[in-house]
Amino acid sequence: MARKIWFVPLLCAIMLFSGCASESETLVSSPPEESGAQGYETAEENMVIVSCNGMSAELTLAAGEAAQALYARLREGALVITGSDYGGFEKVCALGFFLPDSDEWIRTQPGDVMLYQGNRIVFFYGSNSWAYTRLGYIDASEQELRRLLCAGEDMAEITLCLKV
Repeated sequence: MARKIWFVPLLCAIMLFSGCASESETLVSSPPEESGAQGYETAEENMVIVSCNGMSAELTLAAGEAAQALYARLREGALVITGSDYGGFEKVCALGFFLPDSDEWIRTQPGDVMLYQGNRIVFFYGSNSWAYTRLGYIDASEQELRRLLCAGEDMAEITLCLKV
């Protein structure tokens, strides 16, 4: 276990200095424009890179306190979280800390990224209806999202970092 501890900070540093996705396949290169997603900031400084499974995608942050708090946390450095599948339509990741929530009943779509119970990020590759706080949107097809998030595999390590 002690051998692995030095590896995580080193990996995060490498990913930060390399734009967080140096050798990974990029699924998306632009924020949602015609996807019907509303309430999302499109400024370049609000872009987050989501990396998993050797691939990466851009997460456009929503306009809201939770998304701003996530952005502020990512300014401190990359965030590596472990997610597990739930219900065949989402990957749920414990944050280890709380973000401000303002839950509302939402019908999610593939690509939505939500905050659940203030301390979990949920990445959707399918749809669901529940009370969530909107964090952002990944503009990718359902198939691309399933590949990125290792859908069908119980555990996946996901890295979030600011786009540089």
